[in-house]
Amino acid sequence: MRIINRSENNIIFLMIKSALLAIAGLAFPLLYLFLPAMFVTESIKSGIVKIIAIFSGICLILALVTNPLLASFIFAVFGPMILIFNYMISNRYKVDTTLFVCAGVFFISVLLGSIAIGIDFSDFKSAEYINTFLSTQKEMMESFGLDFNKADILILYKRILQIMPAMLVITSIIVAYITFVITGRSLIKRGEYILQPPSFIFLRLPKGLVRALVISGLGFYLISYFDIYDFNIVFDNVFLIFYCLFIFAGISVLSFFIGKYIRNRVIATMFMFMIFLIPGSSNIFALAGIIDYALNVRNLP
Repeated sequence: MRIINRSENNIIFLMIKSALLAIAGLAFPLLYLFLPAMFVTESIKSGIVKIIAIFSGICLILALVTNPLLASFIFAVFGPMILIFNYMISNRYKVDTTLFVCAGVFFISVLLGSIAIGIDFSDFKSAEYINTFLSTQKEMMESFGLDFNKADILILYKRILQIMPAMLVITSIIVAYITFVITGRSLIKRGEYILQPPSFIFLRLPKGLVRALVISGLGFYLISYFDIYDFNIVFDNVFLIFYCLFIFAGISVLSFFIGKYIRNRVIATMFMFMIFLIPGSSNIFALAGIIDYALNVRNLP
């Protein structure tokens, strides 16, 4: 009788876990965020060719069992991300470089994957789509006993359309960060260390952010000078991206000091939750992130 070695055992578990996660994601789509980390982790140990073949097989099963378009979208979005993560980690690129390159690949993959399955973003601005959205919102709000104000909902909808690029960029960074962290921690449990992001309380924004701000400023000038695109929409999107980055950094800073002075985890969590309830807490976090970026108040290397 042939003995199954540890590597083959991990492959079998990967196939089972990923298949279950893919199916469970139909009910809870957020679970798909944890899908790429499983394959990236195993690709470091078992090789990318074998793992990408398994990922393709899981997507094929999902296509046969559920919706081919959904399976195609998952493959188009996460497949390139798994490949680039494997390449960047295997070649020991810097953590910041790996994180932002993989986030960029995810961003592009979402756009191309959406187009591939027939999503036309211009349809979101059509009168027919807006009326459908308003009707859906009206039914949902009335079912909860809430008043429906068509004008306010329409303003909110148009605002969401305007900042959709920034939301996608932020989502891409979060997905790349989650994938990177889970992969790094999973490999540590297997006795293998890779260059990876630190614990969240030690999170720092890269120094290259200053260059990004300067380049953004130059871009704003060119947009306003040549009247290439709506200046306010571009400014809102870029501002929102940097604002959210500083919020994440600020949450990390406050978590660091709360954990440092409050040893009880329950009390520390409650204290952090109370800060979130403060009106305008996002500005507090952003300010903390900006101060730490400029002064390194945690004295991190």
